[in-house]
Amino acid sequence: MQDLLAASPFIALIISLLALLVTIDIAKRQATAAAILAQKNLDAASAVARRQIISPIRQKWIDELRSNVVELLTGSQTYWIYPKDQETVHRNLLLMLRKIELMLNPLEADHRALLGESSRLIDVVLRRKDNTALSDFLGPLERATSAAQTVLKREWERVKKEE
Repeated sequence: MQDLLAASPFIALIISLLALLVTIDIAKRQATAAAILAQKNLDAASAVARRQIISPIRQKWIDELRSNVVELLTGSQTYWIYPKDQETVHRNLLLMLRKIELMLNPLEADHRALLGESSRLIDVVLRRKDNTALSDFLGPLERATSAAQTVLKREWERVKKEE
């Protein structure tokens, strides 16, 4: 019994050290869990912020591209029907084509297709002769319109996906 009483301070010390080690381990686990939770919250907040910032910018880009394409297509049709004031019309058509070109990503196939079809349309319009058939214009016009619709639809799907 004397030995047990003599050993009790050492037993108490060992139990205290074990309790300290367990407390430290629990604190480390809680800190790790808190860090993981904080990172998840930060990631979620960043995703929301990106959606709130990028979606409106992308929507504005879509609206501007649509406006430029409409102006190009309408200008082409107008010039085809009323081939007057050639210098101004030529300049405006080329200006719209360049605006569209600078808005597009040359690495995306549908963007390249839109630019190619728009360029072919402008080429047909600017090389028009009095005896040029309407069908020579309508084909490129329809292909440019279709290419624009493809790009605009895909970009709109991106916006919807991000929201």
